[in-house]
Amino acid sequence: MMEWIRKNDIFSKMFALAMATLLWFYVVSDDKIDMQKTYRNFPVELTGVDTLAANNLVVTSGGQSLVAFNISGKSDKMASLSNGGVKAEADLSHITEPGTYTLNYRVVSDVSDVTISKIVSTVTVEVDRVVSRSVPVEVVFVGELPDGYIASGFSVRPDAIAVSGPEKLLGTIAGVRVTFDISEVTLTTEKTLEYVIYNESGEEIKSNLISVDTPSVKLHYGVRQTGEIPFRLTVNEYGFINESYVDVFFEPGSMAVVGAPDAVSALNQIDLGSVSLRSVFESENFTFDMPITLPYGVSSEDEEMSTVKVTIEPRGIKKTEIELTRDLLPQTDAFEYLSGIKLVVWTREENNVTSDDFDVELSYSEEQLTTGRNDIQAVIKPLGDDVLVVGSYTVPVEVY
Repeated sequence: MMEWIRKNDIFSKMFALAMATLLWFYVVSDDKIDMQKTYRNFPVELTGVDTLAANNLVVTSGGQSLVAFNISGKSDKMASLSNGGVKAEADLSHITEPGTYTLNYRVVSDVSDVTISKIVSTVTVEVDRVVSRSVPVEVVFVGELPDGYIASGFSVRPDAIAVSGPEKLLGTIAGVRVTFDISEVTLTTEKTLEYVIYNESGEEIKSNLISVDTPSVKLHYGVRQTGEIPFRLTVNEYGFINESYVDVFFEPGSMAVVGAPDAVSALNQIDLGSVSLRSVFESENFTFDMPITLPYGVSSEDEEMSTVKVTIEPRGIKKTEIELTRDLLPQTDAFEYLSGIKLVVWTREENNVTSDDFDVELSYSEEQLTTGRNDIQAVIKPLGDDVLVVGSYTVPVEVY
């Protein structure tokens, strides 16, 4: 057995193991060994922010400062030092005016008996006063309205934005802008739009230090439709003369109108009402003015235009004067005719009418006749359907 122990050098190995064990216990149990840990890019927590805000101040730069420091101590202390147990703090509570400040910070550890040495000894912060201002909203329209549509004005609510933030930053604000594309707008529109705060260069200003009273505005954009609308006139027939025998002309031929898109789009003609062909042919007033009445929501682009000139021209018919001599009138012993009757008649162009184409009846009673001149009502009846006698007639007679 002893031979085997000597041969395998068992005693030497046991001795080495014992010495290693003793050395380990010495290292672990010895609190005199120093260790060091380096912290880099470590964020500094700012305290006293509430006091700063009470003085109407805010940190505009340095709020995310990073520092570097070393922590050293005995091995047992360093072993119990956790990452969450270290923090760096800089106090702002003594600051009462805007400016740039170099602050000492302190490192706090949850383990005592360690040594802290700073690699970066201070942090720099910039503080500014918080102010407010009202910035008018500017509306920028892009594109063009479709053909036949015009803008009738717009409004934006609110028309100004209340902005709060650092005084220097607010001093760079040139305006507040919303953009609205009108290229497909055909109806009056109301839309909620987000706005952009911009500087003198037209660039957007983005900062979490700026606060606003509303994130968006409501734009009301009015649209009206335009159109050139023709006139229409209804003619009431007179005898055989109807709309087939007259041409109606308007001067101007149409009216430029503007109005609500739903009203204008539904308007394909402007109705002037009706006119009696009897009054036209009897008065021989073939040109006259008609008042214009537009539907609700539509108006004329020419505010002074309230009437349209109408001309009625006979077509395919002709005017003829026919004389009915005394011998063609009903004969009686009650009186003597002082003259015949001259008729104004209209007939088709191809017709040739004569005095033989009419029948005359007298409307009177002998009891109503007085000695001397009397005018008796004559009823003229054409013998054809395509002949129109214009007006009413009397014949002078002498009673003895």
